[in-house]
Amino acid sequence: MEEVYLIYDIGKTNKKCLVFSHDGKVVDEYSEQFAETTDEDGFPCEDILKLKEWVLGQYNLLSKKEAYKIKAINFATYGASFVHIDEHGNPLTPLYNYLKPFPEQLKKDFLSKYFNHNADEFALETASPFMGMLNSGLQLYWLKHKQPEVWKTIQYSLHLPQYLSYLFTGKLLSDYTSVGCHTGLWDVTKQTYHSWVLAEGIDQKIPVLTAVPVAGEKDGILIGTGLHDSSSALIPYLKKYKAPFLLISTGTWCINLNPFNATALTQEQLQKDSLCYLQANAQPVKASRIFLGKEHEYQTKRIAAHFHVQEDFYKSIEHPATIHVAEFIPACMEGSGPKPQQQQTEWNLSVFSNEQEAYTALLKGLTDLLKQSIDLVNTNEVTDFFIDGGFAANRLFKYYLQKNYPHINIATVEFPQATALGAYLNIKSAESLT
Repeated sequence: MEEVYLIYDIGKTNKKCLVFSHDGKVVDEYSEQFAETTDEDGFPCEDILKLKEWVLGQYNLLSKKEAYKIKAINFATYGASFVHIDEHGNPLTPLYNYLKPFPEQLKKDFLSKYFNHNADEFALETASPFMGMLNSGLQLYWLKHKQPEVWKTIQYSLHLPQYLSYLFTGKLLSDYTSVGCHTGLWDVTKQTYHSWVLAEGIDQKIPVLTAVPVAGEKDGILIGTGLHDSSSALIPYLKKYKAPFLLISTGTWCINLNPFNATALTQEQLQKDSLCYLQANAQPVKASRIFLGKEHEYQTKRIAAHFHVQEDFYKSIEHPATIHVAEFIPACMEGSGPKPQQQQTEWNLSVFSNEQEAYTALLKGLTDLLKQSIDLVNTNEVTDFFIDGGFAANRLFKYYLQKNYPHINIATVEFPQATALGAYLNIKSAESLT
């Protein structure tokens, strides 16, 4: 029997269970996409019960495989998501979507109570712009004040990676990578929960914070504590490279991570969606974000409809077209990225002759915006950019990014499954501690 490691890589769209060999090779992979459900307001959200069933089902399936002896299990998931459980460990609420609107009056009440009516003060102290539900700590504040009866019955609120770990161990934990992903919970100057969290008693609902990668055991199998996916994706690069680099982690969000930039965030950086993540050891990582994948999805559908082609038309485009009109106006970036202001006009597709021209202009426009985002956290010492995730195989994306940074070495897919690999390396490093 081959000793293997099960790694769950849970994205907003794709759910994966990867089987790693002892030497870090993926020997098997299972993936699933679930239809979203809705919360009590009709807003789309993750079906937490279906996710729970699938995660446990994959374990049951693979634990019966005669070829495998499972040595450890770990988890990497998207952030800004809490699972609120009762005294029996059952979810009490939907897994609220971090894109759900945050009530404007509640925002005013919160900022007036704790931050002198000033969102910039919140951003400076928590190293994250005010983003409503994307600050997952504010989901807890919202629940407490908008659903007080539900709040009273919550035994604990678990970050999504730790909830999956809890399903196997029954251990109630939090980890630094989850607390450090723009939650608004963390005071970066004091390196502890912010005073507003203590004043609201929210810390009483959050399990003990740990930097230990192992939560416990199940049937003699090590069970990891779990990680936020962007922080997990950084681990393989930090392990292999010592020279300063910047990781461009692409997907629905494009997150630019610079673990070699220790300067404090400025007000301008915070206003343009820069923030600090935390590594598993609580060390900060300077980052900037842009809603690149969402914008790409929206605009490619517009282009396909305009030119009457299939929605996946862009997958066959390998070379840029000659374009004379390249102005790009984003539609999905209000409140995020380097240009968070609302755009007043829609990007005009009628100036293009065909879908290739339009797509070329789209990729140029997106990478120009990405450059503005990267420059917020980049430093002169950085010599390499590593592209991870969905855009790693997009030739036009790399072409225009390289044009924007002609003196930087830009490499793609250095670690094809970087998020899962990071979770594997995290749990494997703990073997000697047990």
